[in-house]
Amino acid sequence: NVAQTQGVVIQEILSSGASSQMLEGITYTVLPVEIKVTGNVNALITFITALNQELGTGVIQTAVLNAPPNAVITVNTPGPTPKPDSGGVAPSTADIQMSIYTYRGN
Repeated sequence: NVAQTQGVVIQEILSSGASSQMLEGITYTVLPVEIKVTGNVNALITFITALNQELGTGVIQTAVLNAPPNAVITVNTPGPTPKPDSGGVAPSTADIQMSIYTYRGN
């Protein structure tokens, strides 16, 4: 489970359902997915990166991060990711829009 490994909590997963889409003359089934997650900013960024790597047929269209003004953010710091925002501060969130493609040959 990518979310558990990265230390984020999935709040909601939504989809409008699968549809067909033609790309370069090939028809694919496309499943649009919206994922809402919470966690600290570093964990959210790592989750988005891992999600993109783990789902080889998935494409992230957008990822919007929302962090409170006093969120802990570290960049290229060795060691463990800081603990989730605490002290009554609302957690950081991410809204991710992605599409998952599948193909079945004739």
